[in-house]
Amino acid sequence: MLSALTINPLTVSVGCLSALLSAASFSLFGKGRPRPFFAHGEYWIYLPGEEMPSQDALMHRMLRGNPHRNAGKTPVGKNEALIFSDVRLHIALVLRSRNAHVFRPDLFSEHVEPTAPMLEGLAGAKSFAKVRFISEEPLKDMRHLRFLAYAADAIAELGNGSVIFDVVAEKLYSPAEFGEKLDALGDATDADFQTDVVWSRSAAGGIAETRGLEKVGLPELATEEMNTDQRVLVTAILEGVIRQVWTLDTLPPAADVNYFDDHYRVEIKQTRKGPAKVTLMRMPS
Repeated sequence: MLSALTINPLTVSVGCLSALLSAASFSLFGKGRPRPFFAHGEYWIYLPGEEMPSQDALMHRMLRGNPHRNAGKTPVGKNEALIFSDVRLHIALVLRSRNAHVFRPDLFSEHVEPTAPMLEGLAGAKSFAKVRFISEEPLKDMRHLRFLAYAADAIAELGNGSVIFDVVAEKLYSPAEFGEKLDALGDATDADFQTDVVWSRSAAGGIAETRGLEKVGLPELATEEMNTDQRVLVTAILEGVIRQVWTLDTLPPAADVNYFDDHYRVEIKQTRKGPAKVTLMRMPS
């Protein structure tokens, strides 16, 4: 028999996109129909000027001129290069002179904390390059994530970028930090690089939410309001769930996560739309 988690059973809701992009993310569901597939990856690369690097320069930097090699092999090959001509890819330059509101750091979610150099870079940016991939059809692999990451890295170097913002995972990077992570990973599709678990404060504590599952067409996870002293435990459990489901086509009915000497079961009840209820229980030892 399962014993309920002593801190209280956790109910996790699955569903909403970030407030910034929710309007474009989901269509209405017909009664009895499954949730439609939706995958979304996007980076904003803040630039000091008002020009994008040329496509030829970008392709060269991502392919033959890519410095992030593993055993001498470039991480971006022919399969990724095909995304340049994919209709699901959108690359655009957003000018500060026409869209000043999207350059305000105070509009980031509270868990997004720019460093002083990042704030300086954001203040001095005259534009940002938007690199976005959206698919409403199931994906065969994760090449789009590899392409987007190395495109962001290349644009930052070629355009002397100051900040890279992962829109879906809601992470800010300096270009140097972003490049170092790509070097350390060896594969930009790594779940720990592509996702995050964030904590949003509330009146009674906070809410833990995943960011980045949407990149592979899965719903995000978000706990109900919880006590602040549960933050470390819940974050670790959600990180464990992310790693288990990252390569799956859909969320499973349950996931088992070990945290130190305790074993937790996360039971997931999917819904046609809106939040899915996920109950977390500590298993007997």
